[in-house]
Amino acid sequence: MTAWLPLVVGAALVAWLALDAALIALRGWRGRGRLRFADRWDALSRALHLAATALLLLVVVQWGHLPGALWWLVVLPVAAALSGAAFRWPELPRRGEDGAAGTRRASAAGGAVLLVLGLALVVLV
Repeated sequence: MTAWLPLVVGAALVAWLALDAALIALRGWRGRGRLRFADRWDALSRALHLAATALLLLVVVQWGHLPGALWWLVVLPVAAALSGAAFRWPELPRRGEDGAAGTRRASAAGGAVLLVLGLALVVLV
């Protein structure tokens, strides 16, 4: 029973990251509507969250138990999400005018700090 646990946890984390990346890619490739980036801080915050989750996935999942094709199921939506955010970046407003703009800025700054600390932890350990 415990032999299946790394496989199930790894597959669940891969599915979670792929779904998250697909939703961010949808925001990046759509210019109008409800599912779009509110401002540049929103795009940056979501991209940093995606990178931190991919780093967590890389560290936590035992890739010896999973097929290598699952890694590509993660990398392709992440690449689409980041390219969509880069594609929309010039037309996004620098700062949003809504009430959540300050929260997005704080989230992006906190995400950057956590990503740098996570990368340092991975490199040092």
